[in-house]
Amino acid sequence: MTLTDYIPKFISCKSGKMGSQQVLHALYELDIVDRRFGGKYSKKELVVAEELPEVYRERAKEMGVRMVDVKPK
Repeated sequence: MTLTDYIPKFISCKSGKMGSQQVLHALYELDIVDRRFGGKYSKKELVVAEELPEVYRERAKEMGVRMVDVKPK
C-alpha cells in the first residue's frame, strides 16, 4: 500500500507463471482489500512479471485494477 496526496493505492506483486485461479485470486484479493480499507478515491494495481492473457486484462479493467507488466532482464 502507498499513500499519495491522501489517496491510497493497493499494490499486489506477482512473479512467475500464474495459473488462471492464481490470477483471479490476485484480482479478487485486491478488490476485497480495497473495499475494506480503501475509499471512494482509492486505486488498485497488479504488477506481474509474466504476460497475462487478454481475458484477465479485460477482467482487471472491469474491476478497476491497473495492470503493470515488469519484464525481467
